[in-house]
Amino acid sequence: VETGASLVPIFSFGENELFEQVLPNPPGSLLRDLQEWGKSKLGFSMPLVAGRWGLPVPLRRRVTSIVGRPMVVQKVSEPKEEDVQNLHCEYVSQLEALYKKYSPQLAPNVENLVIRDSKL
Repeated sequence: VETGASLVPIFSFGENELFEQVLPNPPGSLLRDLQEWGKSKLGFSMPLVAGRWGLPVPLRRRVTSIVGRPMVVQKVSEPKEEDVQNLHCEYVSQLEALYKKYSPQLAPNVENLVIRDSKL
């Protein structure tokens, strides 16, 4: 918002298949609690995943990225939190629209899109 740079929504189908989860981490599990704690302290969650040969090397899977239309962003030198939140909501809406349009061809076996942390 401070620079006025356009935002381009991009959704990549197949990214979730690049790695296998080493241990299940349903909500309420010790692993999930540790990951959530790490996220609160570090700003990101450390995944426990394995790829080819049990290493953090991606599995060979097709990934198809769909590029949406650029979103024009009005430059605001000192944006309010509300400005950023509104833009974020619009960006997430654009991602959802890309998913809805292309999922029948690219993710036919996936029931619905889940955006786990769509808040800033």
